[in-house]
Amino acid sequence: MADLLSTSMSDLWMPQMVLGIHAWIRAVTRNSTAKQPQLRNEVFGNGRFFIAARCDRNRYRASPAQPVHAMQEYKKGVRLLAERYGATIDYANDAGLTLIASDGTICFTPTSKNDMNCKITSPKIHVVFSCPKVSVFDIVDRFAKGKHLAGYKPKGIPLALQEYIDEERATDRVSQLKERVVTGTAGNGEIGGNHYNAEYSNGMLVLFDIFTDAPTNVVELT
Repeated sequence: MADLLSTSMSDLWMPQMVLGIHAWIRAVTRNSTAKQPQLRNEVFGNGRFFIAARCDRNRYRASPAQPVHAMQEYKKGVRLLAERYGATIDYANDAGLTLIASDGTICFTPTSKNDMNCKITSPKIHVVFSCPKVSVFDIVDRFAKGKHLAGYKPKGIPLALQEYIDEERATDRVSQLKERVVTGTAGNGEIGGNHYNAEYSNGMLVLFDIFTDAPTNVVELT
């Protein structure tokens, strides 16, 4: 009787415990190996200002071939992600981007080859902060999902496609998806995952973290 009870309890809690420990280890590993960006956040409201911690942003250096103030490499991905959430994009004269949604706007203005200013305006929040350009997809995703953005500080670098493939053993899934994209038969929808997940939508793959809130990323498959 004791042996039967012990086996039954293990079957109930062991898988969840292992999954939780695995997610925690992955988060610690990612955050310990990735340098955090330098951030300066200004939260407006009742005359209050918040200055976030400053960290090394060299991890986010863009390719030397990129123009100093261009956000060209992000434009298509941001547009596709905006369309995914029912928003539109306006391309500003200063090489920036403005996302226009029913519940607010986000203005991205490049300040250097690595960094940008982000201004979010909605009935609930008016916030301005500086961050690396690579955070643009994570900010759009968080805004669309109603997540907190005051004092925004990304947890490491955006998820990479190879991270998703390795963690979720998704080599076959991704390869098959790419084949369907080439033949024009790919349908929008999630391709699955336990810790990381991926959703295909109109030529792009959105990578997001289910458990540890690593920054969302967009990978173009077209």
